[in-house]
Amino acid sequence: MPTGTVVKMARVGLGLSQQQLADLANVSLHTVLRIEAEKSSRTVSKEAIVRVLEDAGIEFLPATDSGGEGLRLPRAQGSSTASDEPGDSG
Repeated sequence: MPTGTVVKMARVGLGLSQQQLADLANVSLHTVLRIEAEKSSRTVSKEAIVRVLEDAGIEFLPATDSGGEGLRLPRAQGSSTASDEPGDSG
């Protein structure tokens, strides 16, 4: 389960306000505030928020030996890939 800080980064990365995320997850604004502040909150509420963010394309990445946990934002529609770069022979 991602930390509150990572949940906040995901929300901001998607351009959502705290109220928008609360509405999408069917939780209160206070719940989102508590989770992002890493205060105790019901696990089921945090799971609902994480599910909304994952459904929006967020990929939560676990901590590893070489670094802390993080996230991957969804690729924007129409964004280029490495093979689309100018001068790429691939």
